[in-house]
Amino acid sequence: MRAFVVLCFALTASIGFAADVILLDSQPGDIGGGVVQHITSADGAFAASASAEHVGVTFFGAPGHFVLLDFATAPGLPLAPGYYDDATRWPFQTVGPGLDVALDGRGCNELTGRFIVFELVADGAGGVARFAADFEQHCEDRAPALFGAVRFHSDVPITRPCSDADGDGEPDATDACPDTPLGEQVDAAGCSVAQFCARIDVDDGAGRRSCRAADWLNDGAGRRRPSRDCQLLRTPGAIACGARDPASRPDSVVELDSEPGDFIGGGQTRTLTRADGDFLARANFDNGVDLFFDNFSAGPPYVSWNFSFAAPGKAPLVPGVYDGATRYPFQASTVPGLAVYGDGRACNTSTGRFEVLSLVLGPEDRIDRFEATFEQHCEGATAALRGRIRYVRPKPFGLTCLDTDGDGEDDATDRCAATPAGVPVDQAGCSLAQFCGGVVLSSGAACGAADWQNDSPRRSPRDCSVVGTACVPR
Repeated sequence: MRAFVVLCFALTASIGFAADVILLDSQPGDIGGGVVQHITSADGAFAASASAEHVGVTFFGAPGHFVLLDFATAPGLPLAPGYYDDATRWPFQTVGPGLDVALDGRGCNELTGRFIVFELVADGAGGVARFAADFEQHCEDRAPALFGAVRFHSDVPITRPCSDADGDGEPDATDACPDTPLGEQVDAAGCSVAQFCARIDVDDGAGRRSCRAADWLNDGAGRRRPSRDCQLLRTPGAIACGARDPASRPDSVVELDSEPGDFIGGGQTRTLTRADGDFLARANFDNGVDLFFDNFSAGPPYVSWNFSFAAPGKAPLVPGVYDGATRYPFQASTVPGLAVYGDGRACNTSTGRFEVLSLVLGPEDRIDRFEATFEQHCEGATAALRGRIRYVRPKPFGLTCLDTDGDGEDDATDRCAATPAGVPVDQAGCSLAQFCGGVVLSSGAACGAADWQNDSPRRSPRDCSVVGTACVPR
C-alpha cells in the first residue's frame, strides 16, 4: 500500500526573495523524484521570456541540471495575474490554460494541473521584468503531483503549500477527518462514510434520529425517507452510529468476477482501489473511454489492467446499454468496441456487452467521472469475465493556502468562490443563498428537502423553497 504525503516546503513562514527562486515539492512517483528542491540564482542562470499569452522561465545549472517552466492562457487570451484551473500541456492546449514543467530531462507526455499567477510585468521587448507563480502538475493525469513556485526578479513571498496527509483532496487545515484511508470517497468535510457516521453522537434520542437520517454526501434531496448511509450499532452496554454496508466506499474501484474457464481473469474475483495502485482515465481515438490501473509505483508484484469502451461508428460515448460489442479497436463501424485485459493476458477475439452508467467530461475531453459494467467472452468461450468499474478523478489540492473570499474555505476546495464577506457558509464554502441557488430543480421536492449545512435530523430541513422558477432561501 502506498501512502502519498504532500511534503511541506522547508520554510517556517512567508519569506521574501530578492533573487530568482524555483521551489519544487514532488510526491513519490512524480518526475521530481519525490524530493524538495530549492533552487536560487546561486545555483545557475535564470532567464524569462513573455508574449501576450505565455511566460517561460528557464534555469540552467550544473551539467544535466535544468528546469523549464511554461505558463499560458487559452489561445487568444492575455496572461495576467489570477487563478488558472484545468490546465493541460502547453503548447498543445486548445481550450483552457497551458502548463509545462520539465526538469533534468524528465517531463510529461500529457498533463493536468493548475497555477496561480501572482505577479507579471513584461518589459515590452519580449522579456520579463517580474514574474511570480505557484503551480500543481500531474503527469498523465496520475495522482502523484509536482507542486512548486517560481519567482523571477520578484519579491512576492513563497508560503508553504496546503498539506493533505491522507491524500483525500481535502487540505489538512479544513479536513474534519484527517486519517481517511487512501482511496475512500469523502464528503465536503473530508470524511469517509464510516468516519461521518462515527462522528454522530447518539447518547440521546435526537442523536439517534440524526444517525438514521444523516445524509453523508448531502445528495438525498427530494427523498421522503432517511438516507440510509448510517445505522445504529448496538452491543451489550453500548450504542453507536456506524456506516451501513458497505462500510468502505472507494472513490475509484475495479471489481472483476471471472468464471472458471475465462482466460483473462483466471476464474478469480478481485477488487482494486486507489489503495492498491494508480488509476488513469482518458478519451480514446473512437470518442470512447480508456481506463488504466497499475501499481508500478509501488513495486512488485506488479498488477496492470486496461479497459476500453467505444460506441459504434466513433459516436460519442453516452450512458446506455451497448450490446454486441467486439474487441476494441478492431470492431466493425456498426458495433460497439470493448476490450478488457490485464496481467499479460488478452483476447485475440472477443464478444460482449457493456453499460455506461455515468460519464462526466471536463475541459479538453478530460474524464472526470466514469462508471460502467461489462461482460466479455474470449475466443467465443462460454465462460465470462464480468466486472464493474468506477473512476473519480482525484480532487486537486496543494498550491498555497489561499482563501480569496475570506469565508474560511481554501480556494482549492471552495465550491462557492465569491461568498459575500461575513456570511455564514457550509462545509463546501457556500452561503445559504448560494447553496439553494445551486439545487437542480428536477422537482420542487428537491429544493424543499435540500439540507444546507447537513445538520437536520428531520426529513424536511426547510432551508430552501421554490419561488417562481428558482430555489431560494426560505
